[in-house]
Amino acid sequence: MKIFGIEFKSKKEEVQVEVIEDKVPEVKAIIPVSKRPAIVPPVRDPALSYYSNTGISRRSTFQLPEYDLAEIGRVEDVESFVRQAFDKKVALMFKEGWDFIGKNPKTLKYVQMRFDQISQASNLSTAVLFRNVGSSLIRKSNCFVVKVRKLEASGGKVRTAAGKKTPLLPVAGYFVAPAETMEYRVSGNRVSKWRQRMPDGTKKEYNISNVVHFRMDSKEGFVFGTPTIVPVLDDIRALRKIEENIELLVYQHLFPLFQYKVGTPEAPAGITETGQREIDVVRQEIQYMPSEGGIVTPERHEISTIGAEGRALRAEAYLEYFKKRVISGLGISAVDLGEGSTSNRSTADNMSRNLIDSVKNIQQVMESLINQYIINELLLESTFGDEVLDEENIVKLKFKEIDIDAQIKKETHMADQFSKDMITHDEGRRRMGYEPLVIPTPQEIDNEQDLAENFPEWHKTRWKMFQMPTLLIQALDEPFSPVAKALAKDNSVSMTSGDFSQASSEKQTKELELVKAKKPDPKPAVKKDGYLTSTFIQTRQDVIYRVSMKNKLEQDWIAALIRSELLTSVQTLLSEQMIAYRNGYGKYASVYDPIFIESVIPARTFFRDRLERYIYRLTEEIISSLKRNVTEGTPPQEMTAKTRAIFDSFEFRTRFIEDVEIRKAFNFGEVIAQRDIGIQSLYVYSENGTCEMGNALKGKQVQLENITLEDVPPFHAKCSYTLVQNI
Repeated sequence: MKIFGIEFKSKKEEVQVEVIEDKVPEVKAIIPVSKRPAIVPPVRDPALSYYSNTGISRRSTFQLPEYDLAEIGRVEDVESFVRQAFDKKVALMFKEGWDFIGKNPKTLKYVQMRFDQISQASNLSTAVLFRNVGSSLIRKSNCFVVKVRKLEASGGKVRTAAGKKTPLLPVAGYFVAPAETMEYRVSGNRVSKWRQRMPDGTKKEYNISNVVHFRMDSKEGFVFGTPTIVPVLDDIRALRKIEENIELLVYQHLFPLFQYKVGTPEAPAGITETGQREIDVVRQEIQYMPSEGGIVTPERHEISTIGAEGRALRAEAYLEYFKKRVISGLGISAVDLGEGSTSNRSTADNMSRNLIDSVKNIQQVMESLINQYIINELLLESTFGDEVLDEENIVKLKFKEIDIDAQIKKETHMADQFSKDMITHDEGRRRMGYEPLVIPTPQEIDNEQDLAENFPEWHKTRWKMFQMPTLLIQALDEPFSPVAKALAKDNSVSMTSGDFSQASSEKQTKELELVKAKKPDPKPAVKKDGYLTSTFIQTRQDVIYRVSMKNKLEQDWIAALIRSELLTSVQTLLSEQMIAYRNGYGKYASVYDPIFIESVIPARTFFRDRLERYIYRLTEEIISSLKRNVTEGTPPQEMTAKTRAIFDSFEFRTRFIEDVEIRKAFNFGEVIAQRDIGIQSLYVYSENGTCEMGNALKGKQVQLENITLEDVPPFHAKCSYTLVQNI
């Protein structure tokens, strides 16, 4: 059976070995190389390493790891903090899973197929294999993956490494070996062979081509990586030693020592009438006293308990200090261990962020190692040719994002940047970790080559699946609509300009028919109360309910309620004022000009101060009216009726405030914009103004240099005066 040119043979079939050499073409200055080789010959590190700079010949001996990796396993078995730290890192690392990604669907399918085949041959799933690799990197910063090469159980091809003639059989399985059992032999400043030594003395040697050594945080000149737990081991020992001493202290002082004092300095212990010493009498009483019994003593006797008070060292601070050192050294926090009683949500998120960053670092290392030493070798065993390791053919392991909150914020930010034309669609997808969509060109659309099999992802977008069909249906139903005009300009819609010229005439005809059949305009709807008025009405109901329940007038409570509720509603009214101010300013100048932006904060301050003065004045007048009309002797029903009437009499004030202040904000925006464009003065004017205040100011010239909000009409409710440039 062949899939993508890869042969899968059973044991019963005759095996014909076909060797594919990784040839490295000779590079000449005159003749350029047209193809990049799949792999190039390896080069050695010219720098000396610690194991090659000792002056002792070690070619025939195997060396132990630089660190005692077996100790890490022993510590993990007995130390709960270490076990919890490792488990939480492994769980977080693989919480969201991983994927194979690549631009070429054929190479991507090939790698997935090879891993499926390897998991069947080794009886070990790919997920478990990667989890074992990640767990070993987290615990020991080293991982050894041993390869099993077998042609009959593999779908790869036999090949030769660069510069060598010995054929390499394809990989049939990967197995993780215990890192603490591995030893190495060096030759020529590099590792030449690996050997596994078990505790019972059993040994087995491996060729370097059959072992993949993953390592993290490796010091220069070291073969093995430095485990992250190495600097924490001494802290763990110190912590457990302190705990052991505290345990001994508890056992020592668990049962207290009782001291029985007989006599006082003024009346010391003496001899009883029977001739016995008083101390001996007490000793006998205690000796024969039942375990649940008690003893009665005179004033000359005293029983005290001798414990560890004042004599033992208080070890709480030392215990807490070393505990924090251990937890910090393991790369976790107390919150991750469930000790979050003193941390709020923000603090807990920040502390957990360190764990996430640490796990992401391990993920990046594992991705690069898997991609370089495992996936690339599987690709070299394929029949895709020398270009198999090119960027468009490469396949990579990619972990999914484990910080979901950060991912949501990042994707929202990218979408916002794209909507504001700060980045392109391809840039946004790359920054989110996705490959750019392959979109058909206008020529391909015109030639009807934008088929689903050629552009599968493009045809699964929301635009192609939902938006475009909806707009097409709308364009057919309403051929003269703006949607139809927009779709006419889109290359993906097969409609001609002649169709739309006809649609335009149909539109004019339909509009004339609508004008003829037009009905009289309906009466304007009653304007709804603003937020300030609605809040005032609700406050009135709360006050009336309170008065009817208490049968008394609580003036301080009513004043506090009115002020708090109306001041809260002021924020909504203030927002409407700022919108009106912006609209007024936009009639004469640009609202994107820095001058307008600088004027926003002072204008908002003027509006807020003016509204707050209205609220305080309105509250004082309501309380004053209640004091005059509602007394302590007023009957309950009359008290409720008068309270309702007083609030009703002030309700119109809130409507006037909303009307006047919003119009004043709009006019103030017009005035400030005209001042900013160079106009020096305006005139107070109204065609049909009838108010006394406006008539007194009609025709007055107002200088704009130092104009304030109080100088701008309307001056009161229903005032129609405004400021104009010419009369």
